[in-house]
Amino acid sequence: MDVGWSNLKNITKTKLSKIMKRIICLILPFIILSCGEPQIDTSSDESMKSSIQNIKENLPDEKKEDFESALMTIATSNIELSDVFKGNANPDIYSQDLLTKVKNELDGKTANQVIEKADSIKQAHEEKQRQQALKEIRALEEKRKQAQADRERLSNFEVLKSKFYKKEETYRSQPIIELTVKNNTKHAISRAYFEATYASSDREIPWLEESFNYQISGGIEPSEEQSWSLAPNKFGEWGQIEEKTDAILTVEPVRIDGPDKEALFDSQGLSDFEKKRLKELKKEYSVE
Repeated sequence: MDVGWSNLKNITKTKLSKIMKRIICLILPFIILSCGEPQIDTSSDESMKSSIQNIKENLPDEKKEDFESALMTIATSNIELSDVFKGNANPDIYSQDLLTKVKNELDGKTANQVIEKADSIKQAHEEKQRQQALKEIRALEEKRKQAQADRERLSNFEVLKSKFYKKEETYRSQPIIELTVKNNTKHAISRAYFEATYASSDREIPWLEESFNYQISGGIEPSEEQSWSLAPNKFGEWGQIEEKTDAILTVEPVRIDGPDKEALFDSQGLSDFEKKRLKELKKEYSVE
């Protein structure tokens, strides 16, 4: 009989242990939930407002600002600017849709979870910005590299002769630029762009440095040579300088366009703004 009672006790103990484990497993999540951090309830506008206020009141002062900032981050992350700028978008409908999205993001979250969510949004945004910046850096570097290569190719578009003088007229003399060019490229050219320098050999500073371009009537074919007499605006920079007997006009081609009016070669490279932009981007994102 003693052995029987002992076995019965052991069986009862084992069953009781299993039952207790089962009960604990069932009720533990509810115990944790009820004793855990307060959560946002978005079942209604009023409950969302009161639950957020309740969370804020239970946060230490140094964390309240982080929580408020996180809420703003989550709210603004759901705004699609392309939708906002659509002329046919109904503001009332869009606002309601936006509120629904924000509610879905916040429902059931604690303060820590809201802050963590906002941090992940910021990290994703920063990574997207970084990738866009790296893409822009590559594009600017490629443009600069292409300009260097085009500078060599432009040497095949020769300026054989360049001269500047003033032609006397009744009211104001007309500035004249005479050019003779030869197209040694394999392409027909519709427009040419130049950088000109008018300078005296005994002076460090030129009288004039100016860019200009010329739309070539009928274009200039490969191996063709042409001479042009160009008349810049007499009231512009060319009209303001005096003709100097000891000065020489130097003209360098910096771009030529093909028959489709698109650039064949362009050595102008980056603008001053693009150079500054490239420098700042490379510094900000630690790119050599």
